[in-house]
Amino acid sequence: MSNERLNSTDLLLNHYSISIKNRAIIPLMERLSEIINKIYLKYLPIVKRIGITLDVDFPDTTLTIRERERIERDLDKAVKSAVNRTKNKGRIVITVRPGKIVVTDNGTILSKTTCDLLTTDHIEVKSRVGFGTTVTIK
Repeated sequence: MSNERLNSTDLLLNHYSISIKNRAIIPLMERLSEIINKIYLKYLPIVKRIGITLDVDFPDTTLTIRERERIERDLDKAVKSAVNRTKNKGRIVITVRPGKIVVTDNGTILSKTTCDLLTTDHIEVKSRVGFGTTVTIK
């Protein structure tokens, strides 16, 4: 069964495609732009109120993903942390490229130990003086 095509023996249930014939559960591909838009609209009023600029660099809005819940959770956490670290007149940028989302801020620099503790299989955290903190979600 193709992930992009469902036939009459297939069902859609909670962001998954379920093939009755093959008894397979396959996550549906979803547009990443929906998640980016949701997070952007959630934090925009907050950053405006405290004087932070929130920008999005997303040249290909047709990109799709399979792990919506994880990506949304990780992105929300990364942006929330960036907002908490960034001072008035600071800047946060969400950059989307195939295979990764990068959240960069010019707020408080994190120690190497903190970056190592925050880094996981899907998230990489780096922080340098003069460059700010970068969280890469894969």
